[in-house]
Amino acid sequence: MLTLAWIIHRLVERPLSRVLRGSLRRGLQDIRSDTPARPALSRLPAQPSAPEAERIPSLR
Repeated sequence: MLTLAWIIHRLVERPLSRVLRGSLRRGLQDIRSDTPARPALSRLPAQPSAPEAERIPSLR
């Protein structure tokens, strides 16, 4: 059982952790260098839609 956990850790968790850490590092570099958002991110809506804004008291 311990061997299986170690194999899963080596094959899945470590590479995934490296990918996530790299994307966080690139995001922080973008913020620090004040570069514009990547095209995929800039397509996201900047503000919630009207029904969402009505549910959030701080946006009224």
